[in-house]
Amino acid sequence: MTLISAAVSGGAQAGTLSTMTSGSADIVKSFEPYFDTIGSNTFYYGEEPGNSQVAKLVNNIILGTNMNALVEGLKLANHYNLPQEEVLNLLQVSIGDRWVVRNWSDVSEWTADIALAVLLKDLKAAYNEGLKHNVTLPFNALSSTQLFDSMGKEKPKA
Repeated sequence: MTLISAAVSGGAQAGTLSTMTSGSADIVKSFEPYFDTIGSNTFYYGEEPGNSQVAKLVNNIILGTNMNALVEGLKLANHYNLPQEEVLNLLQVSIGDRWVVRNWSDVSEWTADIALAVLLKDLKAAYNEGLKHNVTLPFNALSSTQLFDSMGKEKPKA
């Protein structure tokens, strides 16, 4: 039996779903028409079936870190009474531009029980992968802690 794996990220309804695949290249290629019907981008991460899941964790580490950076920046802007919309406009046309910035009106509405919980699950999984393979991920750890705080959850015991 030959296995492939596929993880997804993005919005299926918006047509921005990305599929991250791994496993036998020939089998993954034979499934491309199916991947193309559910999303707009398909990426291949090698023969090891679990690599697609790692790619998703990498994506979500960066999402969590960017979310926290934007929240901190907006906190400082708010302290100086800078209009949030104008700060977001600046970021979108400068080096601060990120998916989180362009979609802040939606991201800022994510709730602890749905989207943030899923992101937190992935950040914890990435942390565990880092421990397992002796890969330090300090920004991931900080992002996880910040999400726990924002969600009003207690930090897990070590």
